[in-house]
Amino acid sequence: MVSMPEQDPPSLHIRDLPRVNEISLVLARNGFGHLLGIMGISAPSKTKGEPRKKTPIAKRIRRALADLGPTFVKFGQVLSVRPD
Repeated sequence: MVSMPEQDPPSLHIRDLPRVNEISLVLARNGFGHLLGIMGISAPSKTKGEPRKKTPIAKRIRRALADLGPTFVKFGQVLSVRPD
């Protein structure tokens, strides 16, 4: 049996913090703030706009991915064709 070397968990660098903050704000603004707590990121206390929990989840996901940019849009397109 071949043993795999242990890998260090990925770390968050200071240069990544603005993007992490932007992603957390977009998620919270689109009604996914509870996911931030699950990931160990504190949710922003206030977000602009009305709560979107009454909006269907598919629209909230689409809006969040579009707000986050083209890479996230492409990620959503890839996920949309998966059978699982």
